[in-house]
Amino acid sequence: MLRSVRVAPLLVFLVLTWFICPANAQVRAEQVRVTASAANIRSGPSTDAGVIVVAPEHTILPVLEQRGVWYLVSLATELGTTVTQGFIHQSTVAREVRTQSDPFAQRGQQVRVSASSANVRAGPGLDQHVVEVLPQGAIAQGITQRGDWVEVRLSSEFDVQERSGFIHMSSVEILTLDEAALPEDEPHVTPTPNPSPPTAPARAEEDPAPQIQTARMENRIRFGPQLSWGDSDGVAVGVRVEYPTTTWHRSLRLVGSFDHYFPDVPAPFEARVLEFSGNIQYVFPPLEPQHIAPYLGSGVSLAHGSLAVNGVSGSLSELGFNLLGGAQFGDGPRRPFAEFRVAFSGLDQFVVTGGLLF
Repeated sequence: MLRSVRVAPLLVFLVLTWFICPANAQVRAEQVRVTASAANIRSGPSTDAGVIVVAPEHTILPVLEQRGVWYLVSLATELGTTVTQGFIHQSTVAREVRTQSDPFAQRGQQVRVSASSANVRAGPGLDQHVVEVLPQGAIAQGITQRGDWVEVRLSSEFDVQERSGFIHMSSVEILTLDEAALPEDEPHVTPTPNPSPPTAPARAEEDPAPQIQTARMENRIRFGPQLSWGDSDGVAVGVRVEYPTTTWHRSLRLVGSFDHYFPDVPAPFEARVLEFSGNIQYVFPPLEPQHIAPYLGSGVSLAHGSLAVNGVSGSLSELGFNLLGGAQFGDGPRRPFAEFRVAFSGLDQFVVTGGLLF
């Protein structure tokens, strides 16, 4: 009788564990995804706290706890910091909860491109730009599934930051654990009882025209028009191109521009100035929540000026050095910017520039 009394609580505990544990096991660790082009991770839950590191768009960070509008997250080693955790503001991320129903909840689950090629997009939608194109047979590690889209990891040993993108499920097949465990030089052959003549794989209907591979949103090459005013040469119209140097340093970018000035000269004189500039900019962490990204830089300019009167003309070329500062505004695909520049050593001029980059 005493033995039955002792066993009864144990049986009750086992029954409760049977029903409770599967329900709890459905929930995986929560995580956040950076939705801004860059997000500051700070040492404390305040904008006054120091910035530990800047996480780029699409970075996935495990959530340890929440404190008001801040998340305490675990920092990945790919972010290039020895600090193990930090705080990120909820306005720069999207929160996710992974469950066992997600086929990629198990770490290491892989997918293989079954279509002739597959577009990898910046987000789960056809309106998202293509960040990479994977050929048929390419294998990528799955992160999570969102409806008809699977997020895959794109990072390689040459990437400073971890990268990821989304592939439509119609373009890939999920590998079993046995398939994923095969060596790369050992092709996996699945026997079929009724072999049929091989046919060319059909391109996935979701995305019939893969695009040329480009970099992810925050690392893409941008270009656009600009309007300038110089205290010596007057108003100018021009174009600008910027190229990120993430393979060297994630805070630097190269910027080239061309301006056509229209100097104000008395009649019958006609004058024009063409200026080419090449600069390198250091970009500071963006100011939240407006996402204003200030920068400072320097470089060189080459100006070619010409003056004509009554059929007689002359020209002059000069090389000068630049010191500049400015800011980009917002984190969308279109980035307004404003800049001031001081040119000296042959091109003594103060220039104010504004424009829009795409």
